[in-house]
Amino acid sequence: MPTVADYVVLADVPFELDRLKIPVTNTDGRFDFDRPDDFVEGLNLAKPVLFYRVLPLPSVEYFITVNLEFGQNFEPPQQVHEEAQLNGQKWRTRHEPISGSVFSQERNTIGFHVVSGLAQFSDVVLMYQRSI
Repeated sequence: MPTVADYVVLADVPFELDRLKIPVTNTDGRFDFDRPDDFVEGLNLAKPVLFYRVLPLPSVEYFITVNLEFGQNFEPPQQVHEEAQLNGQKWRTRHEPISGSVFSQERNTIGFHVVSGLAQFSDVVLMYQRSI
């Protein structure tokens, strides 16, 4: 079955996170979206890819989750899809392939979580494949 690439822009405006902010809304680093019916989970070399920009202020340690709810005493589990520690006040563009099997049929949530430091994130885009 043929496929095409598609994407969803989850954030186009910068948002700032520190270790004390628990993601609740888009401005807090939490993004909800519905997976399309013709979403292709992909294989080893054809996974969805999450793109985003990050600006450490002046340093940050963070991780990104998919479909994970948590409270204040959260410890990063298996569902962590990206972990990074960055220094220097300059924008960086990052990307992370994510297994398509972690996305549910309906509501999905991508969360940005800061462990230490402070950062701005922006231009969060999820690219994926659809069957045609």
